[in-house]
Amino acid sequence: MIKKRLYAPTNIFFDNGHKNFKKLSEKLSTNGLLLRAVSCKEKDYFLLVKIAIGNEGLAIRYASDIYKHNSRLVMMALSQNGYALKYVPYRFRSNKQYIVKALKSHGRALEYADEFFRKDREIIKIAVSKYNKIFETLDPVFYQVQRNLVTCCQ
Repeated sequence: MIKKRLYAPTNIFFDNGHKNFKKLSEKLSTNGLLLRAVSCKEKDYFLLVKIAIGNEGLAIRYASDIYKHNSRLVMMALSQNGYALKYVPYRFRSNKQYIVKALKSHGRALEYADEFFRKDREIIKIAVSKYNKIFETLDPVFYQVQRNLVTCCQ
């Protein structure tokens, strides 16, 4: 009796061992979010994860935990897409260097930074320079005070 598959296979690339490595790396270089469809075994290959993140920073969301803690890959992801700050471990979201890198990519990444840095003047200035509607995402009580501070300092 043959059982039917009711789900999509997770290992869609490496059916023939490592013969398809080149094909997989080409696909990931055009669309890094395909990392989502790669099996856990293949997500342990640093080069594949690096290619995916180099193409699309949000691919870090689908990387294995080992690579989510790699500072180089995190920095690469944040420079590609500031929203990747949402998917990196807390130690990066509470580090000013990584927050600034994310904000230079997109100011709205401030939403995912540690609360301490959401109240930092320098950080807010960077966020406002990239995304002037950032105050809509901040705490309403804090909203007016920071808006006045930033406008006074410009």
